[in-house]
Amino acid sequence: MRLVVALSLLFACSYESPSTETIRAFNKAIAARNGEQLDKLLQNPLEYGGIAFQDSGCSRDFATPVTITETRRARFLQCLTTLGMQWNPERVMFETATFEHHGGFTIEARLSLFEKHTRIDWLGFEGRYSAADSLPTISQRTLETLRTQGSIDAPSDPATVARLAREPREPRSTPYSYAIFKVCVSELGETTIGGRYDASSPIAESVFSELVTGWRFRPFLVDGRPIAVCAMTRLVAPKEKAASATKRIGFGAPAPEGFTIVGYEALDRVRTLGSSNFSLPKAAHAHRDHTTIQLCIDSSGSVTRAEIVDSSLIPAYDAMMLGHVRTWHYEPYVIDGVATPVCANVRIKFGAPTETGSTPLAKPRARTFGG
Repeated sequence: MRLVVALSLLFACSYESPSTETIRAFNKAIAARNGEQLDKLLQNPLEYGGIAFQDSGCSRDFATPVTITETRRARFLQCLTTLGMQWNPERVMFETATFEHHGGFTIEARLSLFEKHTRIDWLGFEGRYSAADSLPTISQRTLETLRTQGSIDAPSDPATVARLAREPREPRSTPYSYAIFKVCVSELGETTIGGRYDASSPIAESVFSELVTGWRFRPFLVDGRPIAVCAMTRLVAPKEKAASATKRIGFGAPAPEGFTIVGYEALDRVRTLGSSNFSLPKAAHAHRDHTTIQLCIDSSGSVTRAEIVDSSLIPAYDAMMLGHVRTWHYEPYVIDGVATPVCANVRIKFGAPTETGSTPLAKPRARTFGG
């Protein structure tokens, strides 16, 4: 058994955070099959989004997304101890951890701060943000072992190179083109893009989308039976940047259908109302100095969606910041002369801290599959 854990924040360097400490303890408790210690690390109630359990009883008992309440908690903890995972701490950043367990399946853990303790409050298939997104996830490395056609590398033909060279480069942007897709493979090996999570620009999104359409894979087998699966896939050009870039690119919620992904600085240029500096009580600054939100606007420039990508670790503060960005407004975002609905991962820097308690806190809200 082998486990790879990555705590990811968009374009951030790694450091030992409260989330990292929680994941270390979680990994140790799994290895020791210590249900009592696991109980301390998981929020109660816990939002569950699916796990490919080997144990048939666990697979039957937890076949669908559900909120794990006290009545089912002991059984769930027992099932977690059957997964047999190990942790590779090389890719450690912030508040989302991805685990690989038997056969290449992956599990994502999302963390928040509750009463001064960082706990896992969501556990399930990687990159899952809705009940409709129901397929189990495997690692990108496992997906590559199934490949029969195509390449993870962006095409190097002159036309594609020229397209990527036209990609807008912001002063603080990454020195490479990238996209993050959930690539899904059917029982027959057919390939689709199950979700578009991020891209360095619309050009990169288009280039990499065309690349994926040419991919083919053998079906993924469980006990000799093909099943449909998805893999969170990071695509980078030029390929020389891939090794370092994939350790730094995190992801949040997928972009809604019909929306184009753009860079946050490109979107910021057309903002007409709102500030990305936001004051929070001092308690928030003890954990993070910013958060990242996926923000989507329609063709008129109105905000239609705001989703936490990288949490402050305090659910109440996340709720306050979501309310803050929903008051923003933009000029229409124009691509090739057409006002276009777009999404970007917007980083919000905490402003000068106010006194603790000076800002009323909303009641923390559990992650659910609503909407």
